[in-house]
Amino acid sequence: MKNNASLYTALLRNYILIGVVPLLVLGITCQQLLTHNLSKEITTKNHLLATSLVSEIETFLQEPLFLMRQVQAVLSTNARFSPETISPYLDSVISDHPFFEMIQYLDNNGKVVFVSPSDEASIGADMSRQPIFISSDRNNGPHWSQTFISTISGAPSLTISIPSNEGIAVGYLNLATISTIVGRMSNEHQLTLITDDKGTVIDDLIPEPVQQRTNLQNIASAWQGLKSTTGTFSVVLQDTEMLTSVVPVPLTGWQLIYLRHQNDAFISVTRMNVTLVIGILLTALVALFVAIIATKFTLRPLHSLIQDVQRVTDGNYTLSSASDGYREFQQLRENFTSMTETIKMREQNILSSERQYRNLIEVIPNGIQESNLHGRITFTNSAYDRIFECENGAAIGRTIWDNAINEEKKRALQSYLNHLIEKQPPPTPFFTQTLTDKGNIIDVEVD
Repeated sequence: MKNNASLYTALLRNYILIGVVPLLVLGITCQQLLTHNLSKEITTKNHLLATSLVSEIETFLQEPLFLMRQVQAVLSTNARFSPETISPYLDSVISDHPFFEMIQYLDNNGKVVFVSPSDEASIGADMSRQPIFISSDRNNGPHWSQTFISTISGAPSLTISIPSNEGIAVGYLNLATISTIVGRMSNEHQLTLITDDKGTVIDDLIPEPVQQRTNLQNIASAWQGLKSTTGTFSVVLQDTEMLTSVVPVPLTGWQLIYLRHQNDAFISVTRMNVTLVIGILLTALVALFVAIIATKFTLRPLHSLIQDVQRVTDGNYTLSSASDGYREFQQLRENFTSMTETIKMREQNILSSERQYRNLIEVIPNGIQESNLHGRITFTNSAYDRIFECENGAAIGRTIWDNAINEEKKRALQSYLNHLIEKQPPPTPFFTQTLTDKGNIIDVEVD
C-alpha cells in the first residue's frame, strides 16, 4: 500500500511519542498518586477530628463519673446518717460542679433517701418503676440513661447511676457542654451528630439553630442502615455526598458522627488536580512546540535539497549553497551536486548534437517532416515549409492529411499510415498530390 504520509509528519509523530506521551503518562500517574495520597490524608484527618471530639466528650463525662463514684462511696459509708449530715456534702458537690443539676440516693427498694438540692417532697418518693432504678445493674457498674430535656434547666440531660449493695447514687447531668461541642462543629459545611446505643440520633444534643437548618428526621432515617458502622467513608444524605467519620463514645455506648460535605472536604484535592492538569497541558504544549521546532530544524537541509531537485527538474542547474545539517544530509547533497553536474554536461552534449543535427537538416534541399503514430506533424525543416508555402513551423500540430486535395486522397493517406504502422514494410516511395497553404496543387513523393 502506498504511504502518502510526509517525513515531517512522521518525525513529528515520533517526537510526540517519545517526548510528549511519556510526559503525559508520568503527569497522569503522579496526579493519580497525589490524589490518592491526599484523599487518604484528608480522610485520616476527618477521622482524627471526630476522634478529638469524642475525646472532648469523654473528658467532660469522666469528671461527673468520678464524682458520682465518690458520692456513692460516701453515701454507702454514711447511709445511716441523717439528711442534715449528708445534704451539705451533696450541696457542695453541686455548687462546685455546675454540670450537676441534681443528685439522688435511692435505697435498694428504689425509694429516695437523699436529694440535693434539698426537696422535702422528694424524700421517700418511690423510683422503683423508673428506668434509672430498673436499668441499674449492681454487677455492671455505672449506667448512663437516655438523654432527656431537664425540667430544671430545660437543657439536654441524662442520669448517671452508680449502684452498690447499699443503694444507687443517681446524678442528673446537664449536657449543655456536649451541645456546645456539637454546635461548634456544625454549620452549612459540616454536621456533628451523636447516636445512642440503639443507633438513634439524639436530637436533644443538637443545638436549636442546627436543628432548624437540618432535616434530622431524614438523616436519622438514612442513618439506621449504618448505625453499626465505624470508620470513615462516604454516604449520601439529603442528596448530598458527605465524608463521614463514625467514632464510638466508650463511656456511654454512643457514636459520634462527623459529616463534611465531600466537595468542601476534598476542595484541596480538586484545586491540586486543576493545577496539575493545567501544568501537564502547558508542559505538553511546550513539548509539542519544541517538537515542531526540532522537526523543522532537522528537515531544513532536506527542504533545501528538495528545492534544488525542483530547480534541476525545471532545467535550472544553479544549486543553493546550503551546507548545514546532519552528516547524512551533507553526503546526500554532495552526491546530488555531482549528479547534477553530470546531467548538466550530458544535456550540453545533447544540445550540441541536436544543433549539429538541425544544421544538417536545414541544409538538405528536400522537405523533412516528423509525425507521431496518429499522423500529427511534430517537426518540419525549412525546405518543407518552403515547399508547402507556409510560415516556419506553421505545419507543426497538423495531420499529414490536412492538406489532401480531396477526401479520396485523404483516406488513401490515412490507410497508408495505418499500413505502415501495422505491417512495417520495407521503405517504398509513396506518390500523391497535396495542397500548399496558398492553395496550389503539388506532386509529392514520400520516402
